[in-house]
Amino acid sequence: MVITIIGILIGLLLPAVQSAREAARALQCANNLKQIALAMHNYESAHGCFPPGSFHHAKSSPYAALSWHVHILPQMEQQPLYDRLAPSEAAEGVDTSSRNMAISGYQCPSDSPTPMDWSLPDDEGTNYCGVTGAGRNGVYNLEDAHCGDYYTDGMLYPQSSVHAADIRDGMSNSLLLGERLFDLRTWLWGNWWTGNTQPGSGSKICTYTAKNIHYPLNATADDIGYYVAAQTAPSGAPRTALFNNEPFGSQHPGGVQFGFADGSVHFLGETTNYTVLQDLATIAGREVPQWTP
Repeated sequence: MVITIIGILIGLLLPAVQSAREAARALQCANNLKQIALAMHNYESAHGCFPPGSFHHAKSSPYAALSWHVHILPQMEQQPLYDRLAPSEAAEGVDTSSRNMAISGYQCPSDSPTPMDWSLPDDEGTNYCGVTGAGRNGVYNLEDAHCGDYYTDGMLYPQSSVHAADIRDGMSNSLLLGERLFDLRTWLWGNWWTGNTQPGSGSKICTYTAKNIHYPLNATADDIGYYVAAQTAPSGAPRTALFNNEPFGSQHPGGVQFGFADGSVHFLGETTNYTVLQDLATIAGREVPQWTP
């Protein structure tokens, strides 16, 4: 009888303990997003614009584009690492030995430490991804076999240089970055590209650390299909999801945390209306998003 009672009590206690632990992890994750958003504001104060979603160097080879994570390293109290990478427009490349250095502020404690499909096994990934936009301005890269389009009406996209005055929808109504689980690429690389890197040129650009708002939050492969080049998709499973459209998602129950352009962090439920989500993804669409922080 005593053992039975103890077993029941443990069964009742464990969910409460797990819930408390997840609440603490979610809080730390939100703090990470907050620190990144503030670092981006400090970057904007120093450079006159927000960092580019990715930055193409002179070296025209795969992985030549650095992520926004690299550009805000000085604002994230990582100046020595930034100096070691020495990113510059004229660089023929950077010191990539730091790619397997974990930066805790770029990883959500709620997520699994094991990267998901198509990750680079020797690289440390990141759970925090910039928002390229919703694709409502009709200006984006055209390629529909692998990478897909990348949008340019949001805060962070390849070669972006968004100024505060460009955010006409209001900073409190504009998504800056959010959480994702799929393809945890290294925080170092911003995208892979071939050909001309100008938007609308027909070049092929796979964005790593910025994604389109193209699917609802926490969409699964059962909902949208597997990534077209997925190596772990079940035999016969549909492979329809393009790389740049991989959804934002998290391990937090019921939704995803996002950092906004004003530096605030909000939890958006996975039932958030998709049109509202797109409204929040644009910075100058003149929409009035019907949402409550």
